[in-house]
Amino acid sequence: MIEALALVTKHRNFYISPDVYCFFPAGELYINSITKLQDQFVFASAYPMAGQKESVDEALKFPLSGNAARLLKIVGQQSKKSQAA
Repeated sequence: MIEALALVTKHRNFYISPDVYCFFPAGELYINSITKLQDQFVFASAYPMAGQKESVDEALKFPLSGNAARLLKIVGQQSKKSQAA
């Protein structure tokens, strides 16, 4: 877990998910890192270790908005489609 956080700090094109690791020992380290490295965290559920609803509810507490869209290079595509309509 610490190695993953070190890689995210060093490489801007490295993304991680806080899913199951938040429940591990030292999970608070992951949670505290989300606000500092918020552009490099993406949502993933910890299913079956945690229910999907619980995972989504927990993820909504963090500033992860738009990270997956940026990672997948789909930022703005939805707004372009709605403008064309």
